[in-house]
Amino acid sequence: MSDKRLTLKEEATSWGKALLVAFGLWLVLRSYLVEAFRIPSASMENTLLVGDFLFVNKVAFGGEMEIPFTGMHFLRLPGYGTPQRGEVVVFRSVEDSTPNLNIVKRLMGAPGDTLQMDVLKMEHKGWGWSGHLQGFGLLADDFPTAYIHHWNLKGSECHFGVKDIVVPFEPFFGTMGVAPAEPGRINTIPPRANGGNVDIRSLGPGATAWLPIFVEGALFACGDCHGAQGDGEVCGTGIETPMRTTIRLSVRKDLPVRELQFQARSPLSRTDTQGYHATTAHGPDLMENAKNAVRHMVDWLEAMHGLTRSQAYSLCSVAADLRISEIVDQPNWIVTCYVPNGIFG
Repeated sequence: MSDKRLTLKEEATSWGKALLVAFGLWLVLRSYLVEAFRIPSASMENTLLVGDFLFVNKVAFGGEMEIPFTGMHFLRLPGYGTPQRGEVVVFRSVEDSTPNLNIVKRLMGAPGDTLQMDVLKMEHKGWGWSGHLQGFGLLADDFPTAYIHHWNLKGSECHFGVKDIVVPFEPFFGTMGVAPAEPGRINTIPPRANGGNVDIRSLGPGATAWLPIFVEGALFACGDCHGAQGDGEVCGTGIETPMRTTIRLSVRKDLPVRELQFQARSPLSRTDTQGYHATTAHGPDLMENAKNAVRHMVDWLEAMHGLTRSQAYSLCSVAADLRISEIVDQPNWIVTCYVPNGIFG
């Protein structure tokens, strides 16, 4: 009986060692040679079938040891190749909320190509907000404290909730860009040659935009959806709102661009129905002129429409357009701030 128990113990030990060795081999193969990914969603890569497995050659592009289900990564080995256009690659999300999400994409575009973006559809979810933040915005020194204003979005209208003010729902992407040529993390607040936080209200449904590609695959991203915004976004926010959006991306080799270019829908804004009230400011500094033109508009909205100064400033950011009206009669230039009369009930 003792010999039989010894034999069972030896067999169990042998099986345990074999399973341990097999797990180790699987871990090495998975980390450094080949890994299989199940295609998680049709939105990831439309040339692959959802549910199919994708085998990725990791030895060519580098790999690192990973302990499954722990998020632990170490002992990274460099690759000897770089992904080429047309190849399907897998990379991990850098978002804190989805640290281990595998993204499946086919590389499109190479440095020197142009990425074309057609904005097809944007749908709001019934609400949005605007306001001014501490230390941010054109008139940050005039408004030292934070303020938030909630909007009610109904169909094609954005309701301010004060004095029957209604602004047309004219959605667009505030942020739209590709990866810059320079490696590493960068501040995403200022826009650059690769696009980014451009806050151009014309980049909504019906618009087509073109961006230069600086890295393999372009690495396009978009977001920061606005329900409406004036040219200038003077307080730092439009109507910030979550949206469901549809865009189409394609690579152009026949249309070189240095920076963002786009074709906009017509008319530029549905607010142009009953004329405008405009305030102006002059001087040798365009930035100071812009500030003063908005200050004059805030004064007018407070006096003529009974808004608080924070409400008026926020409304300017959503509905007022800043324009350079004159830039040749030195030493003084003219900046004009326009507010459409049609938004007032």
